[in-house]
Amino acid sequence: MLRIGLLPQWLLVAAAMSAVLLQPMGSEAQAAAPRHTVNLTNGSSIQGFTSTVRSRTVWSYLGIPYAKPPVGALRFKPSVPLDSPIGNSSLPYDASKKPKACYYWPLSPQEFEKTNPALMMWWNNTEMSEDCLYLNVWSPTSDSAAGKAVMVWIYGGGFFGGSSSLEVYDGAVLAATGDVVVASMQYRTGALGFMFLDDTEAPGNAGLYDQYRAIQWIHENIRAFGGDNSQITLFGESAGAVSVSYHLLSPYTQGYFRRAILNSGSAIAWWASESRSTGWSKSLALADLAKCRPGNTRDGIRIANCLRQVTPELLQQQTWNAMSDTALFFDVPFKPVFGSDFLPKMPAEQLRDSKMNNDVKKADLLLGVVKDEGAFWIMYALGGIFMHKNGNWNIPFWWGQPLDQQLNRDYDFLVQNRTGLDMDKDPYNLVARYFIVNNTHLDSLVTEAVSFEYQVPSKLFGRTSWTAKETLDALDDLTSDRSFKCPTVDFAEMYAQMLGTNGSNSIWMYSFEQRSQMLPLPEWTGVMHGYELDYVFGTPFNQRFGTEFYNFTTSESQLSDDVMKFWTNFARTGNPNQFNSSSLSGEAWPAYNLSDRSYIVLKSRPSTASSFRIGQNLRKRQCDFLRYQVPNIVRQIGARYDCSSDRRSEPTMGPASSANALQGKLAVIILVAGLVQLSLL
Repeated sequence: MLRIGLLPQWLLVAAAMSAVLLQPMGSEAQAAAPRHTVNLTNGSSIQGFTSTVRSRTVWSYLGIPYAKPPVGALRFKPSVPLDSPIGNSSLPYDASKKPKACYYWPLSPQEFEKTNPALMMWWNNTEMSEDCLYLNVWSPTSDSAAGKAVMVWIYGGGFFGGSSSLEVYDGAVLAATGDVVVASMQYRTGALGFMFLDDTEAPGNAGLYDQYRAIQWIHENIRAFGGDNSQITLFGESAGAVSVSYHLLSPYTQGYFRRAILNSGSAIAWWASESRSTGWSKSLALADLAKCRPGNTRDGIRIANCLRQVTPELLQQQTWNAMSDTALFFDVPFKPVFGSDFLPKMPAEQLRDSKMNNDVKKADLLLGVVKDEGAFWIMYALGGIFMHKNGNWNIPFWWGQPLDQQLNRDYDFLVQNRTGLDMDKDPYNLVARYFIVNNTHLDSLVTEAVSFEYQVPSKLFGRTSWTAKETLDALDDLTSDRSFKCPTVDFAEMYAQMLGTNGSNSIWMYSFEQRSQMLPLPEWTGVMHGYELDYVFGTPFNQRFGTEFYNFTTSESQLSDDVMKFWTNFARTGNPNQFNSSSLSGEAWPAYNLSDRSYIVLKSRPSTASSFRIGQNLRKRQCDFLRYQVPNIVRQIGARYDCSSDRRSEPTMGPASSANALQGKLAVIILVAGLVQLSLL
């Protein structure tokens, strides 16, 4: 049973927010398009199709199998390579259709999402199946000797959702614009992809093994598609960015790529991994729900064999119910586990000690965040309080104080008639209820320090009046930093320390701050998690996306052009600059280093501007506060108690609290995928 009544609304969209693909042509048009066959060295023959994208021919190959179907005895296990060719010279494999998505939950959107294209763009658009291990390739050439740089996309989705088949992730525009080969893959998520029970039958990290198998396949075969396997860049967003950073850490994948791009996430995010023991406990809980623990057995092999008989739909539906009552709000039900062959160490510890142990891949790194990472997640976290009776999104009016006479009457009416909503008038109490320090205790010293640092408006700090937007902005900043911005910024800091000053690799950081003017969401939602991907994949130049979802202005199209050139320049050379254009100066983006921590602000620029704004020390004070000062406070709190039984389980609530009892140890600091969004989430 879900612990928060409003949680399903977040889950439905977060799962949605992980996948984004851009397909210039529908399936009927693809079937009629000119065909082209690629022959691999193992005897496989793969037939794709051609299309014209931005006045250039692109060769597309969709739904290529890269591993055996993970069904039956292979469920929960690491993916297994194919042992025979696909297609042959007389009957090539048909690679003209988007692949099926791996199973994830939820299975369908809610009614209010169906009417909003900005939310529907993250929802799965193909059939779900356990037979889902397929990849896609888009190439700007049919010449197998062309040696183009290769970009391999890994979607987000909080490790419980996502699909490479979404419209926003279509690689055709990026391939045509940047003259690179683009590839993407499906991988297992949720319990099917990340359940840990036994080192042989369900060893965990199956979804990461899927990614590894796909990357390995691409490395071995991409030359046939015109790519250079010595110039492979992995790029991903949210849980996809976390995955890319894991491949920097994993001994399995390090030799198969050269560069990495992380959009809004890293391996050191609090929601990104867990120990084997924590994963084991969740798996036992799922087994209980699926009636696969006769006699409360702890035999992992026996449990895994039983769970292989359960339908994938039931497994995904029960996934969230397997989380403990003390689970973090927005936490990931099944996630990568460390202490395994694939991830031998806790990610933060491995990064910290990497200069001594030399066990992290040294690569050129491009990474960054969007301006308002947290807004999307707060809306779905607190669900119904943002939903007006007409179906529109609104900031809760009682987040602003004081209320006039009419608003007080409206507030009293809602309290009496809309049960289950958090109607607290003091924003401090939201932090007190939803911000978590660790899994053992909350304390008012922490919530007060965090609320003060993030300027959460409250009478506790002498405030007598504030607007609802001020409250939202403070919670957005806190959520953004805790779950996305600081894990990204801190990863850059630790990676730069590992590289030192004498190496040949460089780091590049960005802050994406452009809100699409035609985005059909309220202005106050800002620049939300995941929506920079429109610009990375060139959706302003994708007519199908514009028809189904929304369009872009001329200046936003120019920004997308710039972003694609930055990303593809980086994939080719390790440097995002080097424009072959007079519209931008040659060195528009300075490298990140520990002396000034420079980053570029990606936002639409006037046609007369020859460069983007450059900033320094992105969120450094806030991230240092969360990384160092909050743990310092927690240590001081720990020193006050002789034993764990003395620790308080609830924080001191602020003045004029009308809050319900503390609902477990929850957090407004959210996750991801994306979609999701999950897609963001």
